[in-house]
Order: sequence, then C-alpha cells, then structure tokens
Amino acid sequence: MQKITFSRRTTMKFGTLTLFICFFTVLFCAPIVSSTMIEVGGGIITDTTWTNDDTIRVISSIAVITDVRLTIQSGTVILFNPATNIQVQGELYAEGAEGDEIVFTSIYDTTGGYPSPGNWPGLYFHENSHGVLRHCINRWATYGFLTTSATVEFYDCISECFSVYGFYLNGVLAGSDAPVKMERCVARQEEPALIGRGTGINVYQKTDVHISRCKIYGCKIGIDFNAHSFAYPTFDIAYCDIHDNLIYGIFLESCG
Repeated sequence: MQKITFSRRTTMKFGTLTLFICFFTVLFCAPIVSSTMIEVGGGIITDTTWTNDDTIRVISSIAVITDVRLTIQSGTVILFNPATNIQVQGELYAEGAEGDEIVFTSIYDTTGGYPSPGNWPGLYFHENSHGVLRHCINRWATYGFLTTSATVEFYDCISECFSVYGFYLNGVLAGSDAPVKMERCVARQEEPALIGRGTGINVYQKTDVHISRCKIYGCKIGIDFNAHSFAYPTFDIAYCDIHDNLIYGIFLESCG
C-alpha cells in the first residue's frame, strides 16, 4: 500500500521553468527510489541537471530550448502526468549505468497504481536537437523515444509497455553519417495484455540509422522501414535478435 506523509512544500521559479519541491515520506515499490519529489513543468532555459537525490514528477510538458542542455544523473526516476512529456530542442544527456538505470514512466507506475500504454506521449527530440542516452528505461508511453531530424545515440536503452512505437525515428537530415545510432537496445512487450501490440522500431522517411546488437520481441512488428514521398531511409542492421513478433520481424514498406 502506498503511504505518503506530507511535511513541507517549497516553490521556486527559474525563468519559465517552475519547480515545486515536495518533501514526503513515501513507501512505493520500484521505480520510486527517493523520499524527495520535485514537480517540474515549462521551459528549461539554462543548463540544468536532475540528480538522483530526487524523484522528478513532470506536471506539465518540459521544453529544453535550443542551445540548452538537460543532464539527468544515473539512477534518476522521472514520472509523467498524463499527456506530459519532455520535448528536446537543445540537448539531452541521460547517462545511466547497468543496475542504476534512468527510468522514464507514467505517474501511475507505482504501488497501487494502474498504468496503461499511452499514459504519456514519450520523449521527443525535435529537428537539429542532440541527445545521448545510456541505460535508460521507458515505460507506458505512446512513442517511447521519438526523434525527428535529430542526432541521437541510444546505448543499452529499453522501451517497453508502449502503445504504438518503442522507438520512432523520423526524417533525419540527409548527408549525415548515421545520426541516429542504437546499440544493445531493447524494444519489447512482455506484459501479457500487450504481447503482439505496437512496433518495436519504426524508421520513417529520409532517415540514416545504425542498429546494432539490439533485441526486439513481443511486438506486432519488430522493425518497420517506411518511405514516404520518395524520401527513403538509409539503414544498417547488425547482429540483432528479432523474434516472436506477431506479423513481421522486419518489414520494408515502399523502400524501392
């Protein structure tokens, strides 16, 4: 049973970003690991670090503006209210470690809660944004990790319990050398009610992507490569384990 004892609340404002710091005694099962919860929302307009001393609750969508970096420490847990997410226009560096992962998940993904796929939209990298993510776990989103014309590297990341896509890689700028890289990542559906739903990795339009040593299983489609308006993705897949997906392991759609 969840137990919360309220003791103190402090509000701070930095530009357009508002932080509501709440001090609780909290008894939760994983992923809650901290007794201090910080509520955040709005624009991040200066370089900012979220530490693993706090559980972060996103109460309105976060925008990391151009030329600004958000750094997330290993072991940090980020909980999202419904319909909220992080939109990266600048840089996001979320570098966890094995056994000390960074977790992005629904606010309902706690003891006594009832999370469902699509509780929150997912992490969104906008055009010309940059990111490096290591040992991150993404749960209960619509699109776990979404990139649009962004340069992002994913290492040892997991997307699970998603409603549509685990990773959605869309229209990366032409002429760059594999600007989206995925190594040792996992897109999976293991919850019994979700097996056979969603696409593990969707590569769309003019995208250059390198996928190596990844695992994709339990989805409707493992990897879907989809051209649109003669904008063809460029990709390479190496040493991946793609199995037990309902319809296709790899599907090439209008790719010439």
